[in-house]
Amino acid sequence: MNLIDDLRNTLKELTYFIPYSPFRGIVWHVMIKNVTSVLDLGCSNGSMGRVLKLHDPDLIVVGVDVHVPYLKRIKRGGLYEECIAAEASHLPFKDRSFESVLCIEMIEHMRKDDVKELLAQIEKIARKQIVISTPVGNPPEGGSKDRNVFQFHKSEWTPDELRRLGYKVRGEFGPSFGHRFKAIYYVSFVFPTASLVWYAPKVASHMIAYKIFWT
Repeated sequence: MNLIDDLRNTLKELTYFIPYSPFRGIVWHVMIKNVTSVLDLGCSNGSMGRVLKLHDPDLIVVGVDVHVPYLKRIKRGGLYEECIAAEASHLPFKDRSFESVLCIEMIEHMRKDDVKELLAQIEKIARKQIVISTPVGNPPEGGSKDRNVFQFHKSEWTPDELRRLGYKVRGEFGPSFGHRFKAIYYVSFVFPTASLVWYAPKVASHMIAYKIFWT
């Protein structure tokens, strides 16, 4: 990793403590703070685990992903108490196993009918809260990352769809046209541009949806 990569990663970690920027900082902003266990579905390269541990080192975080190379990589990092290879349709957890369940940038990689089944499943697993983030509509995707065929988008979502499923929805990660302009995309990691679309998720690049069962 070169100096530029080190600097970019340092800036990202600093902005994880800004409530509205970047989108992983917003995840922490909407999370209930008195939880002790979190299930990170679709944990990918473990960036969500890093955010959670930066805020609360004592938090128990379990990661699940279908792409085994990701799990091997983040297990070496030691941020997750456990890393489990599983498909979203067959989660090996009992009801009310975790206080919070996160699906961060995950549901767009699943068929819509499968997502609805997943949400019904995790509503049994979560004791206190579910947090979901996903693009608004169908933004351009970069294709398969790390030779991961599961990275391709299979569904698109609107704020109204998630509201109808009982979730409170907010906008995040800046305006939707940021997808077409890299400068805006990267600026959103440093400045709280997402706050401009917080109350207008329909014009946001991404949205965050959350449901609280008990506080």
